[in-house]
Amino acid sequence: MTPTSTINRDKTLTKGIMIAEYLVDVGAPKGVTEIARNLKLSKSNTFRILQTLVDMGYVKHDQSRLYSATARFWQIGCRWADSLDVRSQAASDMLLLSRSTDASVYLAVREGINVVYIDKLEGRIPVPSWNSVGGIAPIHCVAVGKALLAADFDNIRGMIVEPLPRYTTQTLTTLAELERDVFGTQKRGYARDRCEFREQTLSVAAAITDRQGNSIAAIGVSTPAKQFSNLTESEIGRLTVNAARSIAAKLTVNFVGNP
Repeated sequence: MTPTSTINRDKTLTKGIMIAEYLVDVGAPKGVTEIARNLKLSKSNTFRILQTLVDMGYVKHDQSRLYSATARFWQIGCRWADSLDVRSQAASDMLLLSRSTDASVYLAVREGINVVYIDKLEGRIPVPSWNSVGGIAPIHCVAVGKALLAADFDNIRGMIVEPLPRYTTQTLTTLAELERDVFGTQKRGYARDRCEFREQTLSVAAAITDRQGNSIAAIGVSTPAKQFSNLTESEIGRLTVNAARSIAAKLTVNFVGNP
């Protein structure tokens, strides 16, 4: 959920967003009592907000008076993703990269200290239980996140607090470890995730930047560790960097041609 802030916020709107995010996150119908208890809200307040969300089409309820999120959230997310020009410009490069590596290819943007996956292309070797489009992952332990981190580390570093969340035995949990990894990424030109977020999953990624070097998105490939590829990591890294540069070039031309 959205981190707390010192700014003044409309309390009803805040509660409505909390309830909506909760229903999306749990992915299963819930009753008023359970929703109110988990979010520390009053039942009466929760019920009124749920009725508003139902009226607006964001939430539905069944005969048992259990509430769940509707596809309206997905529709809004898709419209947002479609508004990102990088998604359409990256399509052909994602396809080429997937065919060249046999791996699944992902496109992601940064959201705070997380990344949001905005597109995905399954490879010949699928990655089980991996993030779908719209999924969120921590920036410090997935390749696309590390690529974006390395591209803008000076600005993002202050947002990262130790200890970093651990997801596997390979996860980097200290700033010192993360700094060394960032420097390695900057030297190589691509980031790598060696089973740091999901067990037995390897990933390589490169940042897509504008002419000033500002990160726009990241493109990455992922595959099961036991079936990484017939190619070496450095070869996959080179292909991924080339894809990122190709997308960046298209975006630069588009920005110049469409002010």
